Amino acid sequence: MLNVQFKARSVLDGSPDKFDWKSILEALQKDGYQGQIGLETHTPGNALIENAHKSMETMLHMVGELA
Repeated sequence: MLNVQFKARSVLDGSPDKFDWKSILEALQKDGYQGQIGLETHTPGNALIENAHKSMETMLHMVGELA
């Protein structure tokens, strides 16, 4: 696997599509994953930019906790 894509809606609180990304990232780290991690910012509704910012903050926080 060379690329992992976060979907913005999968990290937002209250989303029915929310994933346990922290556990996924921990497993990738344990396995020595060296590929890319990206964020797809498409979300439904009118808050696209706000949701993109929130999901990026959440993603960076989770990645920062791995060290």
